[in-house]
Amino acid sequence: MAQRFGVIGTDWTWSAMSSFEPDGVSRQNIVYLLRPNEVQVFELRDQEAALLEERQRAYRDFFQRL
Repeated sequence: MAQRFGVIGTDWTWSAMSSFEPDGVSRQNIVYLLRPNEVQVFELRDQEAALLEERQRAYRDFFQRL
């Protein structure tokens, strides 16, 4: 996948969900998302990563001041 689509989490990602629909048979559905096709998903993931970095920085700053 990396050779074809690039870096996982940056250029593409995937999601898996279990289902019994429509016939009661258990199955695992895997959906692949590409950044150019799902811009909003990747924008939200980028925002989440930035918030996590900001939180970690705030924790470090707090504990360094103690």
